[in-house]
Amino acid sequence: MKPRHLFLPDGLRSRLGKPMGELVEGTIESTIPRIKEKLDKKDWIVGVGDVTTEILVENKLNPVMIITDGQTKRQKLTEWKKYPGYIELNAYCPAAEITIEVWDQIKHAIELIKTGNKVHLLIDGEEDLLVLVLLVELPFESVIVYGQPNKGAVIRVVNQASKYDAEDIICYMDEGEKGKFDSKLIKIEPYDPNWANLFIEFKNKLEMHLNTINHAIFHVGSTSVEGLCAKPILDIDILIEKQYFGELEKTLEEIGYESRGEQGIPGRFAFKQRKMDIIKFYYPHHLYVCFTDSDAFHEHLYLREILRVDQDLRNEYCMIKNTLAKEYRNNIAEYVAGKTNFIRKIIDKAKETIDISDLIRL
Repeated sequence: MKPRHLFLPDGLRSRLGKPMGELVEGTIESTIPRIKEKLDKKDWIVGVGDVTTEILVENKLNPVMIITDGQTKRQKLTEWKKYPGYIELNAYCPAAEITIEVWDQIKHAIELIKTGNKVHLLIDGEEDLLVLVLLVELPFESVIVYGQPNKGAVIRVVNQASKYDAEDIICYMDEGEKGKFDSKLIKIEPYDPNWANLFIEFKNKLEMHLNTINHAIFHVGSTSVEGLCAKPILDIDILIEKQYFGELEKTLEEIGYESRGEQGIPGRFAFKQRKMDIIKFYYPHHLYVCFTDSDAFHEHLYLREILRVDQDLRNEYCMIKNTLAKEYRNNIAEYVAGKTNFIRKIIDKAKETIDISDLIRL
C-alpha cells in the first residue's frame, strides 16, 4: 500500500475507539505479568505510546521498535524519555492524521530493524493512528502493543486478518482535505485480477460447511466482471431451493453470519459476517442467499453476463461510477440511486439477448 496523507473522519472514531486486538485489562502493574506471558518468544515486538514503551523496555521485553509522542492521555510529559541502544527517527504527525512523512519513517524503521537495529520513532503530534500503518507494513507474526486509556493494554499479532482490518479502515479515511467528510468514503478502484482469486478462496472455504445442502455459489457484482472498476467489496450469491433455507441459515449462523432478512427484495436474504475466526475469510464481502426463482438473483446474472461481453457498456458504467463517486463521496444512497437507470437499461437489454437458464441449474 502506497503511503498517503490521511485524515480521520468522524464516522470512524467510534470504530477506532474499540480495542484493535486482545485487551489485557487492569492497571499497569497488574498487566505486566500477563503481557510478558503473551509476548514470550516473540521476535518482533513494537510498542506504541509512552507508557507502553516504558513498560516493555523496563521489563526487558526487548521491543524492536518503539513509538512515542511525549504525552500520555493527551497530556504532555515534562520530559521526553530517551532509550539507549535505539536509533532515533523523527516524524511530524498531527492528531487524527497519518502523514506521508510518518508512514515513510515507519517503512525506514522496518528496514533498519531487518539489519539488526532497534528504532525509537519520536512523533511531533500524536501517535494514536499509527497502529494502522504498522499493521499494514510489519511482517507477519510481529506483535504490536499499545495502551487503551483507563482499561489496560492491547496486543495485536500481525497476520492476514489484521492487515485486512487495517486496510479496510484506511480505505474509508479521507485524503488531502481535513474534515471534508464525516462517514464512509466511496472509493472506486480499477479492476483487480485478485478479486477472482479471493472469490475462489471464499467459495472453497464455504463449500466445506455446505456439503449436505444442494446449492451453487456465484461471484456477482462488479468485482466479478474482468476489466470493470468497482468498490473493493465482493458480492456473492448462494443459490438454493426454498426448502433448504432453514438448514442453510442455521449453518451460516454457526460459521459466523447473521441473517438480515430480505431487506425489501423478495427471494434474496442478506447475511452479515459477525465472526471471522471460523471460516477465516477476511476480505470485505456481501453475502446473499437466493432462491432459484428469485428475480433479484436472475438480474445479478443478467447484469454480470452482459458486462462481461460488452466492453462499451463496461466503459460507460465505469465512467458513471467514477462521476457519482466524486459527486456523492460519502453518500452511498445517492451513489446507488444515480446508477439505477443505467443498470435497469442494461439488464433489460440483457434479457433480450442473453440466456441464463443453464447458469441457474443446481
